[in-house]
Amino acid sequence: MKQIFYIFLSRPVTATMLLVVIVVLGLISLFNLPIELNPNVEFPRLSISVTWDGVSAEAVEAFVTAPIEAQLAEIRGVKNISSRSSQGYSHINLELHENTNMDFIRIEINEKLSIIKDELPYGVSPPKLSAYLPEDFRDLQGFITYTISANRSANEVRKYVKENVLYPLMSLNGISDVQVRGGNEREITIEIDYEKARTLKILNSEISDAISEIEEILTVGTIKTKNDQVVVKIKNDIDDLSVIRNQIIKRTEGGTLIKLKDIGKIYDDFSESRNYYRINGKETVSLILNKEPGTNSLEISEHVYNKIDELANEFPKDFLLIKEIDKSEKVREE
Repeated sequence: MKQIFYIFLSRPVTATMLLVVIVVLGLISLFNLPIELNPNVEFPRLSISVTWDGVSAEAVEAFVTAPIEAQLAEIRGVKNISSRSSQGYSHINLELHENTNMDFIRIEINEKLSIIKDELPYGVSPPKLSAYLPEDFRDLQGFITYTISANRSANEVRKYVKENVLYPLMSLNGISDVQVRGGNEREITIEIDYEKARTLKILNSEISDAISEIEEILTVGTIKTKNDQVVVKIKNDIDDLSVIRNQIIKRTEGGTLIKLKDIGKIYDDFSESRNYYRINGKETVSLILNKEPGTNSLEISEHVYNKIDELANEFPKDFLLIKEIDKSEKVREE
């Protein structure tokens, strides 16, 4: 120990330079460390969640959980699969081998899910892949929550939020997901007059095929990079009901085109309400922002505040925005 002190005392310039390097490295680390209350730990596990509203747990198990488990069991690196099926909801946990490359297995799982997605029953949501989150760390979800109320229906508020607020917030660095709760999704109902269909000799399969072709998602290939690959898909979203009404079902021998509007009616409405959110009697929609683990809570919260202020300037006059939950405040206090 004395020899070490002697070396530093006999070489003051070297000792000073070493001290300066340590201080500089410390300052650089200080400004680049994420500010978190909990450590960032990536577990060798992944979770998949699927919703199928209004369907019994038995049907969810048979038609959703089991087929997805069968596809995932074929993936190398999967050590164990466990699942929980309840009314309208399926949750699958994948336990992976410790040395598994998490980036590549995510790609493989997403490819399997994209294959089975088209085979799932009508009304099933696309399977959502997310990082496994133990109970002790789940309080990181719902990082910031806002409520938006107005003197109009929750369906209108939800529609406005999804069209004008959702994607700008999702584009922020450090935000992993944004959920909109309250109100109902748009629902297009097609009511077929089967007496007319029989008169025109139109089969059920012809009607189903025509409807399925209205909005279609096609995989056109993949883009490969050095360490990753991206599946490219083309999706034609339908916004105008006239496209649905004028969808051709059949061409008669005489060349007459039979369209969907000729044998049925199309209604543009919202799905059935199962939950109601109100504040002071006003219809309310919740906006829940989740952040990526290991990111700077204070920095992300500032980005969210600025973006929300910018978006709120364009809100209709009767919209009331309230910040209900902000977990960055606890970090700021600490």
